[in-house]
Amino acid sequence: MRGISDASGVPYKYFKRIHMIGELTKGACSMFGAWGKATTSGQTVQLRALDWDFDGPYKKYPMAIVYHPSSPKLGNTWMNIGFSGWIGILSGVNEHKMGVSEIGVSYPDDTFGK
Repeated sequence: MRGISDASGVPYKYFKRIHMIGELTKGACSMFGAWGKATTSGQTVQLRALDWDFDGPYKKYPMAIVYHPSSPKLGNTWMNIGFSGWIGILSGVNEHKMGVSEIGVSYPDDTFGK
Protein backbone atom coordinates (compact mmCIF):
# COMPACT_ATOMS: atom_id res chain seq x y z
CA MET A 1 0.00 0.00 0.00
CA ARG A 2 2.87 2.36 0.72
CA GLY A 3 4.32 1.70 -2.74
CA ILE A 4 1.02 2.48 -4.45
CA SER A 5 0.69 5.57 -2.25
CA ASP A 6 4.19 6.78 -3.11
CA ALA A 7 3.71 6.16 -6.84
CA SER A 8 0.25 7.72 -7.06
CA GLY A 9 0.60 10.58 -4.62
CA VAL A 10 -2.56 9.44 -2.80
CA PRO A 11 -2.00 9.49 0.97
CA TYR A 12 -1.28 6.09 2.56
CA LYS A 13 -4.13 6.57 5.07
CA TYR A 14 -6.66 6.45 2.20
CA PHE A 15 -5.40 3.06 1.00
CA LYS A 16 -5.53 1.77 4.55
CA ARG A 17 -9.12 3.00 4.94
CA ILE A 18 -10.20 1.51 1.62
CA HIS A 19 -8.88 -1.89 2.67
CA MET A 20 -10.89 -1.75 5.89
CA ILE A 21 -14.21 -1.78 3.98
CA GLY A 22 -14.93 -5.39 4.94
CA GLU A 23 -14.50 -4.62 8.63
CA LEU A 24 -16.36 -1.34 8.49
CA THR A 25 -19.37 -2.72 6.65
CA LYS A 26 -19.24 -6.21 8.18
CA GLY A 27 -19.42 -7.37 4.56
CA ALA A 28 -20.51 -10.93 4.05
CA CYS A 29 -19.93 -12.73 0.78
CA SER A 30 -21.64 -15.79 -0.62
CA MET A 31 -19.78 -18.94 -1.57
CA PHE A 32 -20.92 -22.29 -2.87
CA GLY A 33 -19.18 -25.49 -3.85
CA ALA A 34 -20.53 -28.73 -5.26
CA TRP A 35 -18.89 -31.89 -6.61
CA GLY A 36 -19.45 -35.56 -7.28
CA LYS A 37 -23.11 -36.62 -7.27
CA ALA A 38 -24.19 -33.06 -6.42
CA THR A 39 -23.45 -31.94 -10.00
CA THR A 40 -24.78 -33.34 -13.27
CA SER A 41 -21.27 -33.83 -14.66
CA GLY A 42 -19.62 -34.97 -11.43
CA GLN A 43 -17.13 -32.13 -11.77
CA THR A 44 -16.46 -29.52 -9.12
CA VAL A 45 -18.35 -26.24 -9.39
CA GLN A 46 -17.39 -23.19 -7.35
CA LEU A 47 -19.27 -19.91 -7.01
CA ARG A 48 -18.14 -16.81 -5.22
CA ALA A 49 -20.24 -13.64 -5.04
CA LEU A 50 -18.90 -10.38 -3.71
CA ASP A 51 -21.95 -9.19 -1.79
CA TRP A 52 -20.96 -5.52 -1.67
CA ASP A 53 -22.99 -2.48 -2.56
CA PHE A 54 -21.86 -1.72 -6.08
CA ASP A 55 -22.62 1.99 -5.99
CA GLY A 56 -18.96 2.60 -5.10
CA PRO A 57 -16.29 3.58 -7.64
CA TYR A 58 -14.35 0.30 -7.51
CA LYS A 59 -16.77 -1.39 -9.95
CA LYS A 60 -15.21 0.75 -12.69
CA TYR A 61 -11.81 -0.87 -12.19
CA PRO A 62 -12.13 -4.68 -12.33
CA MET A 63 -8.92 -6.58 -12.75
CA ALA A 64 -7.73 -10.11 -13.44
CA ILE A 65 -4.00 -10.72 -13.09
CA VAL A 66 -2.41 -14.00 -14.15
CA TYR A 67 0.85 -14.86 -12.40
CA HIS A 68 3.34 -17.08 -14.23
CA PRO A 69 6.19 -18.04 -11.86
CA SER A 70 9.58 -18.21 -13.60
CA SER A 71 10.26 -21.61 -12.04
CA PRO A 72 8.05 -24.49 -10.78
CA LYS A 73 9.91 -24.10 -7.47
CA LEU A 74 8.14 -20.75 -7.07
CA GLY A 75 4.64 -22.23 -7.28
CA ASN A 76 1.77 -22.62 -9.72
CA THR A 77 0.36 -20.33 -12.37
CA TRP A 78 -2.67 -18.64 -10.86
CA MET A 79 -5.13 -15.80 -11.41
CA ASN A 80 -6.18 -13.14 -8.92
CA ILE A 81 -9.57 -11.50 -9.54
CA GLY A 82 -10.24 -8.16 -7.90
CA PHE A 83 -9.96 -4.43 -8.42
CA SER A 84 -7.08 -2.16 -9.43
CA GLY A 85 -5.21 -1.01 -6.33
CA TRP A 86 -6.69 -3.77 -4.13
CA ILE A 87 -4.09 -5.59 -2.05
CA GLY A 88 -4.72 -9.31 -1.55
CA ILE A 89 -7.12 -11.77 -3.09
CA LEU A 90 -10.89 -11.54 -3.29
CA SER A 91 -11.16 -14.60 -5.53
CA GLY A 92 -8.93 -16.62 -7.82
CA VAL A 93 -7.99 -19.96 -9.34
CA ASN A 94 -4.75 -21.78 -10.09
CA GLU A 95 -3.64 -23.93 -13.04
CA HIS A 96 -4.78 -27.06 -11.19
CA LYS A 97 -8.35 -25.69 -11.00
CA MET A 98 -8.12 -24.97 -7.29
CA GLY A 99 -10.29 -21.97 -6.45
CA VAL A 100 -9.84 -19.55 -3.61
CA SER A 101 -12.48 -17.37 -1.97
CA GLU A 102 -12.07 -15.29 1.13
CA ILE A 103 -14.62 -14.45 3.76
CA GLY A 104 -14.39 -13.25 7.30
CA VAL A 105 -16.52 -14.93 9.93
CA SER A 106 -16.91 -12.35 12.65
CA TYR A 107 -20.25 -13.47 14.05
CA PRO A 108 -20.42 -17.25 13.57
CA ASP A 109 -23.41 -19.22 14.75
CA ASP A 110 -23.30 -22.57 16.60
CA THR A 111 -22.83 -24.55 13.35
CA PHE A 112 -19.44 -22.91 12.65
CA GLY A 113 -17.52 -24.89 15.27
CA LYS A 114 -14.49 -23.84 17.28
